[in-house]
Amino acid sequence: MRIKEVCAACGLTRKAVEYYERQGLIAPEIEANGYRLYRADDVARLKEISLLRKLGVGVSDIREILQSEDRPKRLAAVRAGMELRQRQGEARLQAMDMLIGGYGPDELAVLAANIEAAFTIREKLQLAFPGSYGRVLSAHFGRFLEFRENGQEQRQAYADMIAWLDKMEMSMPMTDELVELLEQSMPAEHEALEEEAVALMGQALQNIGEYLEENKEKIDAYIDFRRSAAYSGSTASRLQELLSEFQQASGYRDIFIPAMKRLSPSYRAYSAELEAANRFFLDKYPNFPCPDGTRQEQ
Repeated sequence: MRIKEVCAACGLTRKAVEYYERQGLIAPEIEANGYRLYRADDVARLKEISLLRKLGVGVSDIREILQSEDRPKRLAAVRAGMELRQRQGEARLQAMDMLIGGYGPDELAVLAANIEAAFTIREKLQLAFPGSYGRVLSAHFGRFLEFRENGQEQRQAYADMIAWLDKMEMSMPMTDELVELLEQSMPAEHEALEEEAVALMGQALQNIGEYLEENKEKIDAYIDFRRSAAYSGSTASRLQELLSEFQQASGYRDIFIPAMKRLSPSYRAYSAELEAANRFFLDKYPNFPCPDGTRQEQ
C-alpha cells in the first residue's frame, strides 16, 4: 500500500505516519524510486499506535509496548499509570469540593496529605522544588519516576534523595549564570523535545554499533565542531562547562545518581545500558572531547 491508502485505512494524516516512521515505530520498505511500500503488518501496527495515542499513551511507552516480549504485562503497567492519574484527578476534585464547602486551618494538612498520596514521585519532586531547579530535575529524570513509592526501600531512597537535593541546593546553589542558561535552553515545549530526545536515545541503545555506523558522518562532524573555536566560544560550551563544574562540586554523581538507581528500577536498567553504550562509544571514539575527561551520566 502507498501512504495515501495507509492514511485512509488508519485514519491518520501523512505527517503522523511519517512521524511514527521517524520514531522507529514502523519500517516500511523503501523502493528504488524512493517511494515507501507499506505492508499489512505496518498498517496493523499503525492502527494500534493510533488507538494507543487516543488513549493518551506517549510515544516512548508505545515503543516499549511494541518491543516488549511480554506485551500484556507492559500494557498492564501503562494501564496502572492511567488508573493512578484517574485517582489523582478524583482526589483533586474531592479536595476542591471540600474547599468550596468551607474548611478550617486544621483541615488543610489532611487535604494536602490526601492529594499527595496519589502523586507520583515525579509530581512530588516538582512540588518539593518549584522553579528552574525542579523543572530541570523533572525534564531529565521524570520519565523514570512515574510511580509511587512501593515499600520501605523505595521510601527511604526517595527521602535520602530529597534530603540531599535540599541540602545541596543550599550548600552548592546553581549560579545565576547557570540558571539563566538552563532556562534559555528549555523552551516552553521542552517536555515534547525531551520525549523526542528519549526516543532517539532509545533507538541508539537498541543497537549502539549499528547506530554509530549509520550516523558516522554526523558524529564526525559533531566531534569536529566540538573541537572548533566556534564551539569553545558558544553558549552551549559554557552551559556544558558550568553543568560539569556543578555536578562535580555538588556530589551529583556520587550521591544523587546512586540514590536514583536505588529508587527507580527503570533508571537502574537505563543507566546500565547507557554505561555499556558509553564504553562502546569511547572505544570507537577515544578522543571524543569531554569537559572533565569522562562521559557524563544522564
